[in-house]
Amino acid sequence: MVSSASGWKDGRELWSVTYDAQENDAHLEVRGEPPTGFGAIRDRLIKQQEEEGGADFIFDIPNSLAKEITGYHYDERPEITFENFVKPTFFQKVFGR
Repeated sequence: MVSSASGWKDGRELWSVTYDAQENDAHLEVRGEPPTGFGAIRDRLIKQQEEEGGADFIFDIPNSLAKEITGYHYDERPEITFENFVKPTFFQKVFGR
């Protein structure tokens, strides 16, 4: 099991957070300076793993960080609405839908 999130700019990796269960259960490789939400996510999920034991919450640290940035999590179904696909026309704005 591997999960990873990274940030890039102009073709350069700025930061990355990677979990690899083959290394060990607590393996978390952090390169660069992840976004500010990383510390809170990491601390919450490590604490949850310590309290609940057995489950692998550290795996979800990179995934939760990616969700905080993008709004997308790989195992959650996004809300599908008309607005997600089509911008309202002038007439829809004026007269409603």
